[in-house]
Amino acid sequence: MDMRRDVRVERVLEKDGRAAPWQDVDTGRAHRKNVVGPIEPELSPDSGSRNILFSPPAFLTLHPEERMTFPPFVFVYPPEGNPEIPRGTRLLWYPSIRELSFSPAGTTEHLDELIATGLVDDAESIRISDFAKKAVRLPDSIARLTSLRSVRIETSQFADWPGVYRISTLRTLFVDEKVTALPDGIGQLKALEELTIKGKKIASLPEDLGSLPNLRTLVIVNAPITHLPDLSGLTALQTLRLVWTRKLKVLPDGLDTLAALERVETDMVPLTEIPVGLAQHANLRALVIRGGKVKKLPDVSWPQLRELENFGPLKKLPKTFEAPALEHVVLGDALPALPPLPADSLQSLDVNAPLTSVDPALASVNRLRLTCTKQAYAALSDDEREAFGARLRAAWQ
Repeated sequence: MDMRRDVRVERVLEKDGRAAPWQDVDTGRAHRKNVVGPIEPELSPDSGSRNILFSPPAFLTLHPEERMTFPPFVFVYPPEGNPEIPRGTRLLWYPSIRELSFSPAGTTEHLDELIATGLVDDAESIRISDFAKKAVRLPDSIARLTSLRSVRIETSQFADWPGVYRISTLRTLFVDEKVTALPDGIGQLKALEELTIKGKKIASLPEDLGSLPNLRTLVIVNAPITHLPDLSGLTALQTLRLVWTRKLKVLPDGLDTLAALERVETDMVPLTEIPVGLAQHANLRALVIRGGKVKKLPDVSWPQLRELENFGPLKKLPKTFEAPALEHVVLGDALPALPPLPADSLQSLDVNAPLTSVDPALASVNRLRLTCTKQAYAALSDDEREAFGARLRAAWQ
């Protein structure tokens, strides 16, 4: 039996002129949806009437069990469109992605009041943006949100890290660049799987960061740190990404003990060497070094390495370089020669330096971009040059 029906609603002006929640005229029950935008009538204190009745459009036809009322300071985003946010909004609720976000005037008390209604018990994400200056802490009632999986902190005013660390269901934590410090205690987040720290003022990381047993991805961007804490306790870590950590010159010991580690990526990090232990890692599949100071790679085999990228002063690869599973290789402009590479498994190869010799077998690589010297080009036969085509550029051209 179809329980849908057209709903007539009314809104009553409170004594202070604010609009109360919408009410179902026929049943007297609170209306579930937050009625906003063009369907909301003008509410004028001078109209002589305190109740305004109207018939809503078809999309407000609801099941009886779907009726509830959001507090007036909450703006509920519709599934489509980009509506103007009404004045007086303190919190934003995105039902489609189950995210709560603070407006500039939003406070802890507003969030506490909203949680008490039970309307956002299924919230999965909370965002405290840079302009939410009054959101300095999380309410104790945050524990009611048992589906909460993600927290994003973007403001320097926020100081309630113990409140964040108590969210036992948290899977993702994003710390933006306005945050000035990340205190100890993060090790309490035993369910955390992804941690991103973008902090220009975060000079040190909590020592217990290395005791997150379920952390899979660790990303650190722009932080002026000089060292990383002991990461040997990150037994589930799969990806380590460091970007613009300009004071970090060495990677910590113990990365080779992280059996799940598959990808290490550094971008504009002044590393001078790759630890031998990391190079010998049995499961490492991707090593990406952009803009560092690494001049050589350890003379070991890389049995599982699928991706190798190095843009920096690397001038040679080890003579015994063995990476039989390589699929993607990108090398900078300082490398004059290549060791034998597995042309059968390679899917892409990009070398910017003018090579002094070229292996004709590399012509079989699908995505190829090579540069060679005039002498190396002359050493190839006409058929070999034709096989390379425009994918092989001569340095003098």
